[in-house]
Amino acid sequence: MNGEQTEQFLRKIVTDPDYRAQVEQDPIAALAELGITLDPSEIPTGPVRLPPNEQIEAHLAGQWAKLKHPLCEGPIHILAILDWQRH
Repeated sequence: MNGEQTEQFLRKIVTDPDYRAQVEQDPIAALAELGITLDPSEIPTGPVRLPPNEQIEAHLAGQWAKLKHPLCEGPIHILAILDWQRH
């Protein structure tokens, strides 16, 4: 997953309530919908709870430059951003 895919994924979560619900129920399928394929062992299976949209938006607004650094790309970074929590 590259920086552009990460941004696309996060922005879709905060702008599309149906997609957000899909991510919470089946994160792997939701990522695949955007053409993002990751090792399923690195992504939690649903259902999961995402942080509030406001928290994701603040992260995008305040820290996006850091996300574009090559060392910040990949599934582990997505997990850190979203702080996945199992229901």
